[in-house]
Amino acid sequence: MHHKADIINRAADLRSRRRMRTAETIRKAALRLVAERGLDNVTTEMIAQEAGISLRTFFNYFAFKEEALMPPPIDFAPEAVAGFINGQGSLLADIAELLLTQFDNVEEDRARLRVLFQISQTHPKLVLVRDKAFQQYEEEIGRLIAHRLGLDAQHRRPRLMAAVLAAAIKVAMTGWVMSDQGTAANHLRSSLAALADLFVEKPA
Repeated sequence: MHHKADIINRAADLRSRRRMRTAETIRKAALRLVAERGLDNVTTEMIAQEAGISLRTFFNYFAFKEEALMPPPIDFAPEAVAGFINGQGSLLADIAELLLTQFDNVEEDRARLRVLFQISQTHPKLVLVRDKAFQQYEEEIGRLIAHRLGLDAQHRRPRLMAAVLAAAIKVAMTGWVMSDQGTAANHLRSSLAALADLFVEKPA
């Protein structure tokens, strides 16, 4: 029985990895074309051809071309989530450790994300898709904070904390993407460290 369950789990894991690889191939193809030709001159058909897939396959992954430009959805590893929820350090320090697990593999994407950042400033539909992705990220952070604090996910405290953290992440990512200095992780560390005394009044 266990052997059969293991086979099923391995098959599901393999399908999941294949889907992630295909989605990443489509994203890279979309950004490559947009960087070369501009968003308005790129179609879903062109992206599918560049990615080596059928148009039908493209729509199995993304509803429209702008969606294909976004990074993958948030997906904290289960062990990172458990470490945060059961953490014994300060809340901000444990949040920082959790968030930094998402920055392990982004260094090679600076140029790609810079293209995305630049085009997202002027295309309304892409702005909406980007903002929706950040909203989902913020909601997931809020849910995890609420879980750790034993509060309802709609409680004001975790929602406010998540909103502030999401803003800090935006500042960090923007600074990293648009500069050639420092790693994404270091930009995030600096933003999160600034939160500790953000509202403390400084002597004149």
